[in-house]
Amino acid sequence: MSKYFCLCFISIALMACDSDNDQSPTCYYATVSQGTEEQRTSPPYTDGYYYSQASFVLASKRPESEFSNIYDATSYVAARDYIQWGVYPPIYTIKAEGFINFFKYSYKSPKGKRPLHVDIEVGESPWTKKNKLVKISMSTKDALGPSTIVAKDVKVRVVFDLSSVHSYRLIGYGSGLSAAEPFFDNGKGMGDLYSGERLTVLYEVVPLLRQGDLFDLSISYSDPSSKSIHTVKSTAQYRDGAQPGVSDDFKFAAAVAAFALKLGLSRGVGDFSYQDISNLAKSGMGPDIYGERERFAKLVEMMNFIKYGYDEYYNVIHWDDCVVY
Repeated sequence: MSKYFCLCFISIALMACDSDNDQSPTCYYATVSQGTEEQRTSPPYTDGYYYSQASFVLASKRPESEFSNIYDATSYVAARDYIQWGVYPPIYTIKAEGFINFFKYSYKSPKGKRPLHVDIEVGESPWTKKNKLVKISMSTKDALGPSTIVAKDVKVRVVFDLSSVHSYRLIGYGSGLSAAEPFFDNGKGMGDLYSGERLTVLYEVVPLLRQGDLFDLSISYSDPSSKSIHTVKSTAQYRDGAQPGVSDDFKFAAAVAAFALKLGLSRGVGDFSYQDISNLAKSGMGPDIYGERERFAKLVEMMNFIKYGYDEYYNVIHWDDCVVY
């Protein structure tokens, strides 16, 4: 029988926030009142508070978002090791953006003189059918040396269409850390991009209409040699009933995101089970040259044997994702 090793330092205090709109999820904040100073002030803890990894944001209150090219893929490695040892991974090690970008996906190469290429794919959210899941893929030229800067002062803007979007969440990146400030609202953007960079980002969107534009994405950057400013633009669009089938990469990235959210005690995945996640991953296997996707599907299924007793061993309780006002 597997033994459980645990860090019983979390106690939770919940504060609910109401909404006048009955479409809005209930909001709960979890407060960490115990633990060492290092545990309480290390990400994703800030000033003694622990926050859900992916909270919904009202588009009317915060119509713009941004994301970073910085992620910690070792987050997935650590979680994988815990699970293989028969232990539920500590919540503070779960970083959805790191899980997603641990895996390899198909990226299109930039065309012409442009140093970067962006693709947007929209599909149904596997765990909440009425919602849309948007996959953003970004790649830079890889014909140069890995230390070559191909774009400087890169800034990302995601502007949601208020006529067709109720709310959204950026999956990962510690999103929803504050009800008052966006996580990356520091004016610094991504900084510089190097050759060979790859990034996959997911947004979950609650639409208001059956079809329309979800958001406009713009990525501005300066040429390293000429200093001239350039912008790459794209739009996330959806058409209910006429949406083409999504790619294997979309399905697999969605499965990885769902796994990270579920491990992080997010109820935003609803009744989507570990077996559902594994089945979704299997449907998006693709070529899987190195077998990582197959190993992921098997890892998810292992959670069926160790998910029980988590609350008892870690002394935590679930809380709902929230709309941030």
